[in-house]
Amino acid sequence: MNDHTVPAVLFLNEPVKTDLYKSLEKKYGMFNFRFAKKEKTPSEQQRDFLNYIEQNFYPSTEYKLEALYLGYSGFHPMGDGLTEELIIKYQQLQFLKVITLCSRGIDKVCVDYLQEKYNTVIKNYDDNESYVANDVADCAMYHVLEGFRKFSYQQGKLRDILHSEITRGYLRGDQENELKFCFGHELQLLTEQKNEIIINEQQNDLNQSLEYLEIKNETTEQPVDVIQYMYTNSPMNKKALIMGYGKIGQRVALKLKYGLSMDVSYTTRSGERDEVEDSLRDIKYYPWGNWNDDLSQFDAIVLCLPLSQQTKHLINDDFLKKCSRDQNDNLNHLTLVNLGRGMLIDWENIPEYLVKDRIRHIGLDVFYNEPALTKECDNLNEMNSSITPHIGSSTFEVFNRSSEFCLNLIKDTLG
Repeated sequence: MNDHTVPAVLFLNEPVKTDLYKSLEKKYGMFNFRFAKKEKTPSEQQRDFLNYIEQNFYPSTEYKLEALYLGYSGFHPMGDGLTEELIIKYQQLQFLKVITLCSRGIDKVCVDYLQEKYNTVIKNYDDNESYVANDVADCAMYHVLEGFRKFSYQQGKLRDILHSEITRGYLRGDQENELKFCFGHELQLLTEQKNEIIINEQQNDLNQSLEYLEIKNETTEQPVDVIQYMYTNSPMNKKALIMGYGKIGQRVALKLKYGLSMDVSYTTRSGERDEVEDSLRDIKYYPWGNWNDDLSQFDAIVLCLPLSQQTKHLINDDFLKKCSRDQNDNLNHLTLVNLGRGMLIDWENIPEYLVKDRIRHIGLDVFYNEPALTKECDNLNEMNSSITPHIGSSTFEVFNRSSEFCLNLIKDTLG
């Protein structure tokens, strides 16, 4: 091996340029590679990456690639990611001492092979101070509160009307000229504007028959089975079930209990937790797998589960019907929030009417075919849903802390 090689760090995402970064910059070769955002297939992205490492690292140059900073996106653009086959084929990848990710999950990296063959250190952000859990729980509390109070839906109408009293009346369904007092707790069923395209014939000045398109706007009230009016409700003393009870689930429990004054229970595949902090001791355990009519007691269900064979499509047609309080499958009391993984919900096989007409609210921060929004949004609207673009932990504090964690790991590993 060349004795004059220089250890190098390759960044696939931009780190925070702190003093720690600057100290690494003085000691190691610092390289940056960015996957193309658009118009590249996974195989093309892979080819770009491999070309880059071939051209920039030992034995082609003096810089020996010893550390990979994957940030948040990691090798996702490459499809299969950093596979064993690629490492065997490309010598430049065989000197890796450390791979680190800012996110809470490691995938698209052949962890076992790298650790066993090369003793590579592979770690993601260790959320010891629970910043990620806390901020994701904030997102959960937002969606749960939206389910009860519908603040965003009302805000949207107020921005259009710019008059608070008229807005409350409009949301209740009052006519424009009605001036009776409206308290603001009643929400009329959502109205939809349909564009009907009609082909008409018209004679022009030359007596020639012309076809033209007439777009006729018609606003109609959609028949909804939920209730004639939806009321804004207080979450106080309502029952919530948290599915998944790791750091995030526990933080959600605290926020719902002490922030929204809810009656909180939890369920987890590993069973009842014996060791929890004092503030969580009175959070009740609900037996995992007990998916019967007892689910109907809960006004809110929050998913904080990882994706596995046991949890994929856990929330399906049968599960939701077990949550109903009457024979008509009405879920007009239920707020369902997903912070875990999009595939926890079997969108393909849940009947349209359950989502469109009979559930009170669905809050989503994760999606089935992420990053695209497809199946889950077909039957959701501003009144019965709230969606956020997977930003549960997307705060300045988490970004900075995760970056500093990864830079420290590189420093400690490379020496």
